[in-house]
Amino acid sequence: MRAGAGEPGGAPPAPVGDDLEAHLSLRGTRTGFIDRWLPRRPIPFVAVALAIPLAAWTLGLILAPDKGRFLGSRIWLAQPPWFAVHLVVMRLFTTAYSRHFLDGVARLTAGAGEARRRMERLLGPAGVLVAIALAAPLAWADLRHVTGPDFLASSDAQGSVGHVAPSDAVLGALWCVEWVLTSYVWVLLIGFAALTIRTIERHDFAAPLEVVLHERHYRPFLLMSAQGASILLGYTVVTGIYVLAVRGGLAEWIGLWITAGLLLLTFVPPWMRLKRRIAQRMREEAHRLGTIVLEARQRWAQVDDRRAPVTTEEVGARLDVVLAILESEHLERLYRDLGRSEGQSILLRLLAPLATVLARLLRG
Repeated sequence: MRAGAGEPGGAPPAPVGDDLEAHLSLRGTRTGFIDRWLPRRPIPFVAVALAIPLAAWTLGLILAPDKGRFLGSRIWLAQPPWFAVHLVVMRLFTTAYSRHFLDGVARLTAGAGEARRRMERLLGPAGVLVAIALAAPLAWADLRHVTGPDFLASSDAQGSVGHVAPSDAVLGALWCVEWVLTSYVWVLLIGFAALTIRTIERHDFAAPLEVVLHERHYRPFLLMSAQGASILLGYTVVTGIYVLAVRGGLAEWIGLWITAGLLLLTFVPPWMRLKRRIAQRMREEAHRLGTIVLEARQRWAQVDDRRAPVTTEEVGARLDVVLAILESEHLERLYRDLGRSEGQSILLRLLAPLATVLARLLRG
């Protein structure tokens, strides 16, 4: 970021382009409260993400009354990589959203540095508490399921009807943590949308309008949702594999569907606010360019002798008018295209989660 996001003395921001796609990374930023306790580098992070559920798997094996039945359980076999996927998704969302948000803030006027502090509060302990509150009903439903007769009568249960084995309790605890991680992503989606709207309402883009539109200084705010859709596409594939592996039902899809719905809903309000913000400057610029054209026409109307030779100054003035008209049309085209490619990208990538909804409906 520039010093304080626009304050004097800071380095100018990098151009908004394909380099921002690199923000989809497993390298941590230390901004998220949960994320900061995990290794920052990708390889150690993946190792820890697998080690945590493997430790729980080992504990479940030790506590299981029937070791052979435990080793043959589909759910326990798939649980370590499934838990690791939740940590990976959480890391990807946290890094992509926080980095793109800061890139966008760096292109705003002075004083926008306060947005970073608000972002850190969003990703901090307060965000985790909200995530726990959101996850509580779903976690409770899973705990009811793991202690219920349907699960205890299945081949995946280690206990029996009326008796919950300690290893089953470990499985329920893993499911609860997975819901908290998923709910943390929901808090991130809603919080960054609200934070983006608040920041855009209070601060304008620092560069001239033509530079903002041509270099797409607004794009980092939209790339948050676009890259979130990319993450969700991969998560959809993994969810499908997990459901097939454990022969799961509706519960496994709930987190995916809620995340997809929130991602789409949280893209639209910031996009519309960006359009309104830039539309204000578009009206001001259109008025300025229109004044140039009008004044030139008034000057030409006052010239009585049309046969007088055209001077160099008059040629330059007429070229200025032509350039003003072309500039106005160019800015209008750039404005119409604002967010179009990002919106199309999100819709295309959300077709996969939508397809799972239709598949469930067709299956009854």
